Amino acid sequence: MRFLHRFSGFVCVVLLFVLSAFGTHSNIQAAATKTPPPSASAAVGTLAVAIYDNSGRTNILYLIDTNGKNSKQLDVPITQYAYKRLIAWSPDGAHLAFVDKNYQISVSNPDGSSPQSIASSRPIFAWTADSQQITFESAQGQGGQIVSADVATGMQHPVITLKENKGEHIDTLAWSSDGKWLSYIISGGSGTKLHVVEIASGDDQALNTAVTPNGAVWNPVMSQAGKLAYFGAGSGKGGIFIYDLASKMTTPLFNSYVFVGHADWSPDGTQLVYDATGGLAIIDAKSHKSHMLTLPDALLKKEFEGLAWQPTPSASTASAAGTMAPTAASK
Repeated sequence: MRFLHRFSGFVCVVLLFVLSAFGTHSNIQAAATKTPPPSASAAVGTLAVAIYDNSGRTNILYLIDTNGKNSKQLDVPITQYAYKRLIAWSPDGAHLAFVDKNYQISVSNPDGSSPQSIASSRPIFAWTADSQQITFESAQGQGGQIVSADVATGMQHPVITLKENKGEHIDTLAWSSDGKWLSYIISGGSGTKLHVVEIASGDDQALNTAVTPNGAVWNPVMSQAGKLAYFGAGSGKGGIFIYDLASKMTTPLFNSYVFVGHADWSPDGTQLVYDATGGLAIIDAKSHKSHMLTLPDALLKKEFEGLAWQPTPSASTASAAGTMAPTAASK
């Protein structure tokens, strides 16, 4: 089962090398360098990092500062399998969601304490903008029905039905910070396509990505400012690209033929953390300068399965998270 979840990542790596030889150039602005140049350290924040432990054949969840210090292993029932999004902070930073051993979504306090499973949830998920609900597809391959479940009660309600043709499946979801837009990737025999749908009108657009028409895209993440970052490979390009919801323009953050699989925005939307070969890097979205984190031995040369940058909790949410955890009721 683990191999099946990793297969799409392998295909993307192959596309990087095969399609780059035959792809055509586009009018998208080229990045200055093939790999990001070094820069000064970013402001200190907190990352949740999931790695695969070969010896135990399971995933392990850590917290670590963005300067590479103060790592801490969390004791949570995280699944041993790989998913496109394994972990995610709530937008208010008060809770951490992850795919649990029952292939459902569990929500814990920031330190991993008091995890509670959301009944009947599914592993392709995203937090809603208000941090009160988890959104997921109700049943894969059955009409693209997207629902949200209240974290406190577990009660579900429909959000939107996405078009899902035979042989296709939705493999990633991401909300805009105002809750008006939902981005998703749909995969199938024709490849992977990145969509953005306006919830109020139902207007669903397949984006003309930087690697259209022959490339693959994966793992989109949305910033508070409406910037959608995604990985892409093909049509002569590969790397991280940013789509602006307001201007509908795409620009490359950097072009690189080194496979990267996970990323997340900083709380202020100015930087991205991503897994590079053998480690983690932080890149400035404006200057395109980056630096590698100095990681402890437990995280060195590991297989990264999930990555999430904690939004800064307010005093009230931090206090609440320290004294209570969400509960989950059946649908």
